[in-house]
Amino acid sequence: MTPTIAYTIICDDVRIENNGKQILIGVYADGIILTHLPVVLRLVLWVEVRNIPSGITRLQFQALSNEDPTPLFKSDGELQSESAVDMAHLSIPMPVKFQSTGTLVIQMRASAEADWDTIKTVKVSMINPESVPT
Repeated sequence: MTPTIAYTIICDDVRIENNGKQILIGVYADGIILTHLPVVLRLVLWVEVRNIPSGITRLQFQALSNEDPTPLFKSDGELQSESAVDMAHLSIPMPVKFQSTGTLVIQMRASAEADWDTIKTVKVSMINPESVPT
């Protein structure tokens, strides 16, 4: 069984209520709009992982710009389960320093030997800061 990503959401924060419900704050549905460059945004990558085998599953995530193959962000993590499970939700803090506009590419792989799979692309654009209401 190989873990797969059912969906990926980029947002500003994920909070958990007392009853276990997760609240996604500031979802970037149509892209990331910046007012200046360079800028560091503390984003959160929220993913639903499916087909999780029993034992330890190592996952790696990275964020790239379409302009530069050097990762803007990398994260290694583990899921541990005594038995196979259908799905789990992960919240991964992802500080990203944007140097340019273009496309943010989010990738995942299930082992260091595996190829990277693109799980999300997001357009990054600029807005004139004078047009932003204060």
